[in-house]
Amino acid sequence: MDISSAQLRTLYETMVLARRFDEAMIRIYSAGEIYVEAVHSYAGQEAIGVGAGSALQRGDFLIPSFRSRPAFFALKIPLELQWAGILSRRASPGQGLAESRHMTAMEYGVIGTTGILASHIPVATGVGMGLKALRRGGAAVCLFGDGATNRGDFHEGLNMASLFKVPVVFVCEANGVAESQPSETYLPVADLSVRALSYGIPGVRCDGNDVGAVYAAVEGALERARGGGGPSLIVCETYRLRAHVEGLLDFRSKELLAEWRRRDPLLLAAAKLAAVGELTDAERDGISAAADSAIEKALAWALDSPVLDPTVLPSLVYASGPSV
Repeated sequence: MDISSAQLRTLYETMVLARRFDEAMIRIYSAGEIYVEAVHSYAGQEAIGVGAGSALQRGDFLIPSFRSRPAFFALKIPLELQWAGILSRRASPGQGLAESRHMTAMEYGVIGTTGILASHIPVATGVGMGLKALRRGGAAVCLFGDGATNRGDFHEGLNMASLFKVPVVFVCEANGVAESQPSETYLPVADLSVRALSYGIPGVRCDGNDVGAVYAAVEGALERARGGGGPSLIVCETYRLRAHVEGLLDFRSKELLAEWRRRDPLLLAAAKLAAVGELTDAERDGISAAADSAIEKALAWALDSPVLDPTVLPSLVYASGPSV
């Protein structure tokens, strides 16, 4: 399924916004200017989050991993609310109680992820079972890394989803590494899409740095899920361009990293657009400048907004009982 140049342009602009936001977080975190949550960069993988998130429709749900912020941009969650979550501001979807990595924003279809590797995969299956039970249509997309496929949560989630034909699309961000450990040291198969065979569901392998390919694969799987066809597993092969978390030593091969930098999803999308006359150098610079301006304006707004009021915490933890 090919996408139009106009669609690719929109996806590219969203990836640029995600990358610039990522870089702004790193800058603030590294400078120690203000406290932000630990920064797990998504640089190099934007095609997956943006491609998958852009395929969602109203009534669908996203169950992200802690590194899946670019999908939030595809869902058009305001930058102000994202910064508010990062800075523990009251205006955030979690009222300042949850970092943006664990953000729940029901009005945008986001179900908060969990802090334990792969434990959100059964949550996605549960969301899909709820959608099916309510007969309200819609489907769910769950994002996770390749290391998660070795966890029992992965197998339990996919097994039950397949058994009950749950409308869920499982999207694996196969970046070939767990922190700094190469995937060949912990994965017995090179092509993770074959694991779908164990559950009798489609397994698709695609270029995770090609945003159009990711979008098309996820959109097709979502259509199948919404139509009652059940779950699918999509494995998007990519590479993370920064360390597992900012400030952590990175022991990965510098040669391999340089090779993947040449396949940066933003560079690939820009080259495709330029080849058909849909993106000039001036336009590319303008897209980056507009993203920077929007990010800084939203950051200033979040910094000026109220922080969490600690006096409300007891009422959020304890229920009021009958008077005696």
